[in-house]
Amino acid sequence: MSTPSVDEPTIVQPPPPEQPLVTAEVFDRDGAARRVAVLGGVAIVIVVILILRLWSLQVLDVQTYRAQANSNGLRSIDVPASRGQILDAQGKLLVGSRPSNAVAIDPTRFPDLLTLCGRDVAGPVDGRTSNERALAISAALIEAARFSKARRVARIAAIQRELDGTEQVRAWAGCTKQYPQLAELAQVSGITVVELEDAIHTAAIRAPFDSIVLAKDVDRNVLFYLKERAAQYPGVRIVEGTARAYRTSRGTQGKTYPLAPHLWGELAEVSAEQIKDQVTYRNAEPGDLVGQRGVERYFDRYLRGTSGLLQRRVNAFGDPVGAIVRSQAARPGDNIRLTIDAGIQSAAETALREAIAYAKTHGHPAAEGGAIIAMDPRTGAIRAMASNPGFDPAILAGPGGQKYWNSLVRNTKASPLLDRAMTGLYPAGSTFKPVTAIASVEGRVAKSDSVIQCTPEVTIDGQTYRNFESGINEPMNLVQAMTASCDTYFYELGKRLYEATPKSGQFEPQPLWARRLGFGASTGIDIGGDAAGNVPDAAYKKRRFGDDRVHNRWTSGDSILQSIGQGDLEVTPLQIARLYALIANGGTLVQPHVGASVYGQDGTMREKLESAPGEKVAVDPYILATIRKGLEGVTQDPDGTAYTAFKGFPILVAGKTGTAEKLGKRDFAWFAGYAPATNPTLVVVCVIEQGGFGGVTAAPAVRQVMAQAFGVQEATIGQISSAEKAGVYFGPALGTDPAQELQAQDSSSSTQPATTTQGSTR
Repeated sequence: MSTPSVDEPTIVQPPPPEQPLVTAEVFDRDGAARRVAVLGGVAIVIVVILILRLWSLQVLDVQTYRAQANSNGLRSIDVPASRGQILDAQGKLLVGSRPSNAVAIDPTRFPDLLTLCGRDVAGPVDGRTSNERALAISAALIEAARFSKARRVARIAAIQRELDGTEQVRAWAGCTKQYPQLAELAQVSGITVVELEDAIHTAAIRAPFDSIVLAKDVDRNVLFYLKERAAQYPGVRIVEGTARAYRTSRGTQGKTYPLAPHLWGELAEVSAEQIKDQVTYRNAEPGDLVGQRGVERYFDRYLRGTSGLLQRRVNAFGDPVGAIVRSQAARPGDNIRLTIDAGIQSAAETALREAIAYAKTHGHPAAEGGAIIAMDPRTGAIRAMASNPGFDPAILAGPGGQKYWNSLVRNTKASPLLDRAMTGLYPAGSTFKPVTAIASVEGRVAKSDSVIQCTPEVTIDGQTYRNFESGINEPMNLVQAMTASCDTYFYELGKRLYEATPKSGQFEPQPLWARRLGFGASTGIDIGGDAAGNVPDAAYKKRRFGDDRVHNRWTSGDSILQSIGQGDLEVTPLQIARLYALIANGGTLVQPHVGASVYGQDGTMREKLESAPGEKVAVDPYILATIRKGLEGVTQDPDGTAYTAFKGFPILVAGKTGTAEKLGKRDFAWFAGYAPATNPTLVVVCVIEQGGFGGVTAAPAVRQVMAQAFGVQEATIGQISSAEKAGVYFGPALGTDPAQELQAQDSSSSTQPATTTQGSTR
């Protein structure tokens, strides 16, 4: 019997695991060996390269790296070059150099010092809004109006600094607190901690790895003190250098005075802007001392030498050990020979000083300053240039120089830093009358021999103008008018020049000739810095008064006042010297200069300094001859305004006095002249501020300078003044003006009406 079939599930067995394929690569032992060999080869090459490099460093380049290793133990020290000397025309020393030591520190001996003192925040730190700040400034200005004048000026200056952001916040203040030895060093060196920190701050920005000079021109006792206590002041260095030394002159009373301080200029560290000026400051580097003004600046490229270099081995603390390893000598600067004559310069300084003192004790107590210039009219070479009051450049070059400079700047009343010879601006008074004469003849409103009535006064366009001397009424030609300095003669010329000027102002003969004769512009003197002055004309009046139709017009009064060197006319003594040089030499406007030649330290001349040639001005020779004759009469004719001042002088002098008025001041005294009158070799100009009559105060000073220049032995102003005080002098007065007594009598006996203008220009 069969068993019936039953469907049963089919059980599927999983496939057996797949066996890995066995290839020939797994068992390629030769391939593996090759890879190991390659890697081994690379490793061997690297090792060989390293070995070769080590061999190169230790064998082939041993000298190079030995030198570099040695240099890591060397310190390079700059050796400043000695500045060249400034000599006079005969080779006499005017400015030289003297030894000067400074105290410096090595900043690397004070960890973090440069970081702390190198902080810099410029400009005002102010969290207020602009509106709040403006209101505060307005309130401060109102408050300042109630202060005294001095406090008000100081407060307004502070407000201005706040406005323009020039005040600098000292973010580095207190950066030396963690180094008490530095505070002690500052005290020993004679400086404040503020000055110490400022010096470190400046060095940290400019040259952070150089020694930092803290105090210059340090006293020898301080140097000995620091050397004896070297362990107490680690990192302190004594730096040897030089400072400027200046020639002095001896006055008649035996006191010494600095000679021509305004002429030299100051020295200061070169600025980044100055370094860019490779014409003036050729090859200057940061840290170099360069001239800032005058002779020192203009001739800096010659005077400044080339710094040297010293290398010394130092230990780990930076202290020098052993001898100097290498040195490169500094090359001193060249010497500059000037056109200045030391003898004439000294005489000018003395004469100016004594003339001011004489004026003070003879009716002019407000006499406060002045200037004298002596110049060769043939070439423009300056023989002397004096300005008073002055200052002592030796103090400026010393340790207290900055404080002294600040005191000079603050003295705005006397303005001792002002070089009155080149930048002093004055009304010219009667010394300007030759310009009026030339303009009148060249403008065809008068002739050289024109005769005009010299009257006590003249009325023009309703305005009355008075003559200096009221007791005169006679016809005069130009020679006589120049000799007697007749104001009304020149008033008439001024009137004619005004009438010759078209209302459009397109042709103005009066200011035109003033400019042709050198006024209203810089003289171009080689040391620069002189003032241009002002020659007023119709355009000037419009610029000054704008839309004010009453005052912005050129009037007859403007022309008349300018004809006698008054009004808004402003001139410098140097410009007046050029004018009288032109009269003396026949029409050439010379180029003033003080530089003559450059000499090496061995005494050989390296370069002759050529000045620009003078400009020939097309002036009628006959008018110049007429003016010269009138100027001779000023000193030779008994009616001349400087007759007494030059009476008995053995050299024939021609010149012109001037007594100029300035608003709010007393009369300014002028004299401009040249000698010998027949063959001029010297022009001398003198102005005394508020010194009275030109023939009384300024002319004797010019005579004293000329006496020195021409070898005339006679008493000086100071000697005569001393003899007068002692009651042992019975000679003639230093100088008297024929009209001075009459003027004084006239002023005391009459009252000048409001419509009258006094001509005080004699």
